Amino acid sequence: MNISECAGRVLGRPVFFLPRTASVIACLIFWAFCAYSQTGSLDRPRTYDVKNYTVRVSFDVSRKLVFGDTTVSLTPLNMPITEIDLDAVDMVFSSVTLDASAKPLRYRIARRKVFVTLDHAYHPGEVAAIRFKYRITQPKKGIYFIPAETDSGKLAHSAQIWTQNEPEDGRYWFPSFDFPSDKATSEEFITAAKSQTVIGNGELVEKTDKPNGMTTWHYRMDVPHSTYL
Repeated sequence: MNISECAGRVLGRPVFFLPRTASVIACLIFWAFCAYSQTGSLDRPRTYDVKNYTVRVSFDVSRKLVFGDTTVSLTPLNMPITEIDLDAVDMVFSSVTLDASAKPLRYRIARRKVFVTLDHAYHPGEVAAIRFKYRITQPKKGIYFIPAETDSGKLAHSAQIWTQNEPEDGRYWFPSFDFPSDKATSEEFITAAKSQTVIGNGELVEKTDKPNGMTTWHYRMDVPHSTYL
């Protein structure tokens, strides 16, 4: 919700006016109340800080399948940790490993999360990079398969795949601490047909053509941001 939308909801019909400063304050108070009513808190407790997400993704468009391969790099906040949990909805994991060594890690799925037992106790300042390989069938939110559309016999728009993570829908297509209070940098390796154009967060680093008629687009965002972005 942006400020203009919030103001419209607070003020209602244009017969009630507030001074500009007062209206902005009222809007912010209303926005905070909305956030609290949805989550029960303006923050979410956490034991770690995610430093970076590396998201590798490709698709089977006809079956609306997402093939994901995400590395989450994180460090403990205040005390050593031996287990972490990440938001992950309807993901079927083929492997959960340490990124550097490919050592398998024990994990379990519960309450729309994946819980991972680390290989040892990690201390604040020590980074654990955990790599998840998975697939999602017809994701309910977060990532959308849009068919081509015609208008009067002419192509209105081509087939598209796009993401919408706001407010907390990133969890439907990549494992994450899916709450705005935690901010991390990101990289995306997005593989699509050569005929398609891919747009991602940050700077386009490179495009790599594959022999199978696909292209992988590599984007990097060096400014820490919330998962809904």
